[in-house]
Amino acid sequence: MANKLTAARFARHRKAIGWPRATLCRLVNCDPKTLWNWENAAREIPEEIAAWLEACAAAMRELPPPDYQTLRPASGRQPARETT
Repeated sequence: MANKLTAARFARHRKAIGWPRATLCRLVNCDPKTLWNWENAAREIPEEIAAWLEACAAAMRELPPPDYQTLRPASGRQPARETT
């Protein structure tokens, strides 16, 4: 890979996206120890995962989530809660 993703940058991308370690482990189907090894440079990050995480981080920069506080109705009423 020409632009190899460093362990520190990998960790910054994950944190910038807002994913806890457990979420990223679930998404890429790895165990927590593997993720820890990637983030601490104890193991090489697979190219496919590095490229995907960089693309996710870039997408979040280009299309950040909306800020709920700026979307609230002028009346100050809270929107109805979703039920699960």
